[in-house]
Amino acid sequence: MDNKMVLAIVLSAIVLFSYQIFFIEMDEPPLPVDGAPAKVAEPTLQAPAQNDAVPALPATQFSSSPSLDQGLSDQSLRIVDGRDVVLENDLIIATFSTSGGHLQSLRLKEHQEDGRGGAMVEMIRAGYPAFTSVIATPTGNIDLAGLPFTVEQQTDNSVTFHTLLPDGRDVRKQYTLSGAYEFSIRYDMECAPGACAAVTTLPVEIVANVKGDTFSFEGIVHGSADAGLDKIKYSDVSAVRDIRNIGYGGVMDKYFLIAFLPSPQDTFRLFPDIPQRGAALVSPLGTSVTVFAGPKLKGILNTYDVGLSQTIDYGFLSILAAPLMQAIRWFYSLTGNYGVAIILLTVCIKIIFFPLSHKSYKSMKKISVLAPELKKLKEKFKNDPQKLNTATMELYKTHKANPLSGCLPILVQIPVFFALYKTLMNAIELRHAPFALWINDLSALDPYYITPVIMGATMFLQQKMTPTAMDPVQRKIMLSLPIVFTFLFMTFPSGLILYWIVNNVLSIAQQYYINKRPD
Repeated sequence: MDNKMVLAIVLSAIVLFSYQIFFIEMDEPPLPVDGAPAKVAEPTLQAPAQNDAVPALPATQFSSSPSLDQGLSDQSLRIVDGRDVVLENDLIIATFSTSGGHLQSLRLKEHQEDGRGGAMVEMIRAGYPAFTSVIATPTGNIDLAGLPFTVEQQTDNSVTFHTLLPDGRDVRKQYTLSGAYEFSIRYDMECAPGACAAVTTLPVEIVANVKGDTFSFEGIVHGSADAGLDKIKYSDVSAVRDIRNIGYGGVMDKYFLIAFLPSPQDTFRLFPDIPQRGAALVSPLGTSVTVFAGPKLKGILNTYDVGLSQTIDYGFLSILAAPLMQAIRWFYSLTGNYGVAIILLTVCIKIIFFPLSHKSYKSMKKISVLAPELKKLKEKFKNDPQKLNTATMELYKTHKANPLSGCLPILVQIPVFFALYKTLMNAIELRHAPFALWINDLSALDPYYITPVIMGATMFLQQKMTPTAMDPVQRKIMLSLPIVFTFLFMTFPSGLILYWIVNNVLSIAQQYYINKRPD
């Protein structure tokens, strides 16, 4: 990269990092203290707005809407010991408990915590209530979390839990696994038609081994194929909020997603405290609720027509980032190595922008030739800035050199760089993907910091080769930037640094060609 490109990216990076650090708060819900009861402050059931076109939920038709904390004990949503029941398919292993009939573990067979054949990724964070339930009725609420259940029926892919209420009514909670990252939940209880509803909670935080960063989102999401993605930070949930007419609603982190796929009669509800901020689905009894729980891989998410692939969030640069990621996947299909795929994509990007870069380099070379003349003008008009500016412009005009001609090509490339940056930072495909030698995870930092040093060295060499009309002080500042970038990129994913190294090497070759070529 030339001086102007480096300077532009440095300034942009400073703005981006400052905004993320000082204006975007990272939300990490506190883990519950071991042994402490997780008390619930359940919100009241709220009636829909009068202009809501969706039929009202059964629970919102009560003449006097009951509060969901009516009749709940201090043990509400506390998970107590029970017998484990395990179901599995080709992709997931789900462990349920007879205590409350809740899901206490969901492991992904094809994703490991360390990427080297270790423990499978756990989607349910220990100590956080997940898929616990409250049944709202006209006369009160039934908290299922603390009730003992028995296994009434179990098959290879489903289990039905049963409990008997004090009033003699039977309650059944059935889980059914499909052949993918999907399962369904169904509640059955004797109740007047349209008079009862089930409230099923989502986990507040998922996948303990995934480390978040300031450039990825962790929190509540909902959307549809038509409406797009809406992201809500946990800290922004300060009151009960009902959301209808959506294709999905759930929680996600950088790489994984747990989401309800609601029916039209269901409501996605945000809670300020259950006991942490989170979300749940309110649905009629006797209907199945579908849940997706798995990796944010585009090929998998695209099999759902509700817009789940939107959760692969590249921000406002999606129009550029999505095609870049598609290109990386295509190169990977040819090579079987994501590191090689990044190298090939970098070469393609360099070829596409070669004419613009070439024009920029030639412009800088022409201006550098005028450096002695510019120095003389500065000495001549050192006390008259206006005349200096006029003489400088006349010099550029005489030699047909335009100092701005090198800026536009650079400005065009900056959005592509940041789109690729966003792509490589959020691609689950790179998680635990090896490249070569010591690089065994392109989504993680280089454990030996070799690649950042190589990147800094290639950037320094490029700075030394780049023609410039800068004074010695400015030149020294530009030559110090590779050192700044080296330390800045120490903690960046090795896949992103690989892109920089390859881009720098190609830029050095292009600059060498221009410097050796006679005008």
